[in-house]
Amino acid sequence: MSLEQQLSDLLKQSTSAPFLFLGSGFSKRYINLESWEGLLSKFCLNLKNYSYYKSKSNGCIEQSARHLADDFFEHWWNHKSYIQSREENPTLDFKDSPLRYEIAKYLKSKTEDVPLEELELYEELQLLRKCQIDGVITTNWDLLAEKIFPKYEVYKGQQDVFIFKYYEHR
Repeated sequence: MSLEQQLSDLLKQSTSAPFLFLGSGFSKRYINLESWEGLLSKFCLNLKNYSYYKSKSNGCIEQSARHLADDFFEHWWNHKSYIQSREENPTLDFKDSPLRYEIAKYLKSKTEDVPLEELELYEELQLLRKCQIDGVITTNWDLLAEKIFPKYEVYKGQQDVFIFKYYEHR
């Protein structure tokens, strides 16, 4: 039995439609956003080169982000280019909050006003919108999934889906 047939049989047995899982490749493909490492590199400006953080972390991206967040914390609280951000967020509870905030702010600016109909792969997105799904799961911080699938709940990670399904069926 082919993989397509196996998948088709599984979907027929299911009581719900599948969820789309969209990783960073989705936003890179449609609106040319950076990868996770590309984003981290972007926020190394006025700090050390991203290669420093990556080598300090033995190639571990998550650990690289932690080291960058430590240096970025000091820079964010002291540099004049982040005055507005500090005014918007006078109390941040965690050391990695400034880096997370600035990355989220950047991604929002890159996706909030994207005219979908002007995208090179717009027709492909239109076909994707027609898929029968129950929702979208993403690890992305950008808003592209919400923009493309406005009538669906977009979950930020699998844990959100499990929590939703648990409370929905109680």
